Amino acid sequence: SREKRLRPRTESASVELVSGTYLWTIKALRGERALHSRLPRQLTIEVDQDPPALTLTSPRPGATISEAYVVVAGQTEPGSRVLVDGTSVSVREDGRFRRRHPILRGLVNIVVLVVDDLGNARATSRTVLRH
Repeated sequence: SREKRLRPRTESASVELVSGTYLWTIKALRGERALHSRLPRQLTIEVDQDPPALTLTSPRPGATISEAYVVVAGQTEPGSRVLVDGTSVSVREDGRFRRRHPILRGLVNIVVLVVDDLGNARATSRTVLRH
């Protein structure tokens, strides 16, 4: 519980917060006394700086394939955006995603990026060999 008092006519204050939920009580004061005509107001702030979870179920690490595509599948937080090598992939309500992703011959690194609605991001990659 940290209390910060602002001087009259101060319109803002800066506070750095780590991820978590904060309950702020705001009340008008005259000196040390609360003004009764103004009831305290409460404001709940949730700070989320954590990247969304990302689990890849396909392709398996070091997979060797002969087709012109590989299935990229996995799960993340519902509502997140998923990009496979920069191409947007639709995400189901439960957070699962799946894409038939075209690949060239040779050793290919596939990058999967997931971004939540606050801009927090996580990336992972898988290398596959197409012969």
